Formats: sequence, structure tokens, C-alpha cells
Amino acid sequence: MLTLFIVSLALYSLEYFSLGDSLSVIMSEEVSDADLARYRNAHSDSVGFISGYIKYISSFFSFNWGVTASGLDVKDVIASRLPLTLTLAISSMFFSLLFSFLWSIAAVIKRGYLDKTAEIFSIVAMSLPSFLIAIILVIVFSVLLKIFPVAGYIDPSLSVGGYLKSIFLPTLSLTIINAPIWLRIFKGELKKIASESYSTSIIMQGGDNKDIVLYSALKPSLIFALSLFADSFASALAGSAVVEKVFALPGLGSLMVSAALSRDVQLAGVTMLLIALMVSVVFVVAEVLQALLDPRVRRSYEKA
Repeated sequence: MLTLFIVSLALYSLEYFSLGDSLSVIMSEEVSDADLARYRNAHSDSVGFISGYIKYISSFFSFNWGVTASGLDVKDVIASRLPLTLTLAISSMFFSLLFSFLWSIAAVIKRGYLDKTAEIFSIVAMSLPSFLIAIILVIVFSVLLKIFPVAGYIDPSLSVGGYLKSIFLPTLSLTIINAPIWLRIFKGELKKIASESYSTSIIMQGGDNKDIVLYSALKPSLIFALSLFADSFASALAGSAVVEKVFALPGLGSLMVSAALSRDVQLAGVTMLLIALMVSVVFVVAEVLQALLDPRVRRSYEKA
């Protein structure tokens, strides 16, 4: 609730204090008087700040999102873009967590070469900007190997194979962007739990490093992965804005960028507030599940 309040207040404040009559930069000179009146009524700041903010919030949660600068219904525009962004976010989140999870287990068990390569991969991938990772993948898989299309999107109703090919590189880009941080965090968590006294006692019972990881450290680390799940979803949504523009995908991220560049205040504000709502819901669900599964988290809440 605090996150939504801060984001919504910031968005409304920017709109309230800076919008004014922005027709000179949004609508063309040939626009009709009826369209001018419609736009001014939809973006009127004649009401007070507090009453206007309450109206702004109530309109958002009642799905009364208004129209874009071009006259399209904001709900219809977002509904056409949201499924693709959610597909990219969820699929990249799944693959990045799976990749990090398996490599972390192997690195902690085997150590040595796998542990060092995991560190090198994390450092290199984290140092590269998201758009550069996307461009490198395009050069390798599209230009050189000619396996996947350079850009563009094919609806699954037209061709399932074409659809999978069109989202493969964007999904891989987001996976590479998100995986390094989760690899470092999850590997560190596994090592921390494996070094606890109750874990090292397995060695005294004739076990080895593999037994420590699989039978002692793995289960608590899986509960810890719930927090990574929420962070990964937020990172995937944030990264989708750049990746969708690079690959010319009609998703929510590219829509938000286009709305900002075209100064469509209504569309940009609703899109950003919707993303904040989705991220907040995912974090709440992850916190609840973590409290239900981990008694340590429940005790911390009880003490608080």
C-alpha cells in the first residue's frame, strides 16, 4: 500500500503541477474543437490537489482510465499489450531462477571450476547494459547464425512456431540480465546455510559436501527463493521496456516508452501505476508464502 501510495502520488503530482494546457506538444494543429474540449475536460486541473488525487485513485481502481492523446481507450490499448509483457516477464523469470538454482547447487557441491566460472559470468553479465546484451544476441543468433528473426512479433494465432521464434531472443535477453544477481545471491545463501553447525555435522556422520547441500541447505534455500521470485518479476518488468524496444515488440514496456516520448500523460501514468500495482501484488504474495513456509519469518513477524 505504501508503494502504491508513493508511486500514485508522484505520478499525480507530476501531472497536476506540470501538465497545464499541453495541447501544443500533444495534439496537432488540425484537431477539431470537439477534440480540444474533450482533451481539456479529461485533463482538467481545476479541482483541488487532494480532491483531484482522490478522483485519480478512484478512477484507476474503477478502471476508468480515459483515452489516449490519439483518442483510443486506454484499457483497450493496455489489454492488447499486457499479455506479451507478462509472457516475457514470467518466462524469463522462470528460466533465470532455474538457471541460477541449478548452477548454484553445482557450484557449491563441486566448487573449483564451476564456482569460478559462476563468478566470472556474474561479473561480466552484470557489467553489460540490457540493450547491449540484446544487440549481441541479435548479432550472434540472427545475423551470423540466422536462426531467429532480428526483430518483430508474430501472433500465436497466426503461427505458433513463428511466435516462439519471435520471443526467444527477448526472453533470453531478460534471462541473462536477471540471472547473474540471483546466481550470486542464491549461491551465497547455499554456502551460508551449508556452513552452519547443523549442516557440517553431516560430515561427522560420514556424509560429504553433496549431502550437506542436498539434505541440509537445499530446503531452506528454496524458501529463500520466494523473495528472489518477486524481485525477478519486478526486474523483468523493468527490463522489458528496453528489450521490447530493441526487438520491436508490442508489449507494455515499449508502450510506456512510446507514451513518454509522445507526451501522452494519461497513457504513461496509467501504465506506470499498473506496473507498480502488479509488482506490489507479487511482493505481497511472496511475503505471505514465505511466512507460511518458513517459521523463522513467522517468528520475526510475531516479535514485531
